Amino acid sequence: MAKINLMLEPNPEGTFFYYPGHLLKGTVELVLDETKKFRGFYIQVFGQAKCQWTQGSGKSKTTYTGTEVYVNSRTYLFGEYGGPTFEMKTGSHKYKFACQLPHQLPYTLDVTNGKITYRVEAVLDIPWKIDKETKVDIMIHRYDDLNLYPELANPMRRAERKTFITLFSESKPLLMTVGIPYRGFAANQYAPVSISYENESSVDISMTKIKLIQTIVYTSPQQSRSKENETVVIEAITEGVSAGSSKTIQAGLNIPRVVNSNDKFCQVITVTYSIEVEAESTGLHTNHKIRLPITIGTVPLTFNNQYESAQMAQPSAPVAEPFNYEKPPSYGETMKMAL
Repeated sequence: MAKINLMLEPNPEGTFFYYPGHLLKGTVELVLDETKKFRGFYIQVFGQAKCQWTQGSGKSKTTYTGTEVYVNSRTYLFGEYGGPTFEMKTGSHKYKFACQLPHQLPYTLDVTNGKITYRVEAVLDIPWKIDKETKVDIMIHRYDDLNLYPELANPMRRAERKTFITLFSESKPLLMTVGIPYRGFAANQYAPVSISYENESSVDISMTKIKLIQTIVYTSPQQSRSKENETVVIEAITEGVSAGSSKTIQAGLNIPRVVNSNDKFCQVITVTYSIEVEAESTGLHTNHKIRLPITIGTVPLTFNNQYESAQMAQPSAPVAEPFNYEKPPSYGETMKMAL
């Protein structure tokens, strides 16, 4: 009988989370209780994204799947694929190995309709029999420096007009302008949001909601279909504006600890974020919403003194407070990901 023991070394920080570009090291032990012949013994590192969902019902029910492979490397400790057999004697045989992880790996993820997973396998190639293998799952984290993307330091501003349908006519417009001083944020960072109203309509805006929206898109490249899930991660409420008046509000959100944006490294399961500002109108009128896409990473942007002051500035509207859900989504609950 053959027994395989696979042991990974911790990363330079002393933990068992691994990062793209790092050298994955370990030791594998092959224990034999009798002399046997094998064709080879190898280490395989495999990582992929896979998603699946269904649409429709009955005979029209369709299942969609998407896969994307990021790493599939094989390193032989002895032997080769399709090569001659080797006779191994009874006892313990230990081998050290090292595998370079690719730089463009997305992080490990486990969400409702998909997963991004990685594993290390030690495989014993046995002639004319089923190969014997041992697998160890590994966690890939990313250390995303937002300063590597200069475009994230640019401000963003969007203005839109809305008219309300009243009993006899269409109202004068509400002009709503939303701006942020930059587009990249890290956990525990304050995201300032500027909201400007020019309300020429006869409709009051009772309050303004500011939300951090997480969007997960599952894609099946083979079937050219996608599915989108949205989650309100955190919400704050600030003041509105009366009919026939103007107002500028300085508010914002404290970015909680969530998984980073990953749309640059994965096409099958993408995680993106946006800041949504919603003007809640009185009566039966529909609310107006403006969204600004942002990127969430690990290392915050570095600014000059002007931007640093903007980042630390407190909102001018003291009534803006976090909205309390019955159970606010935490990092682990939202992503099901162990730190």
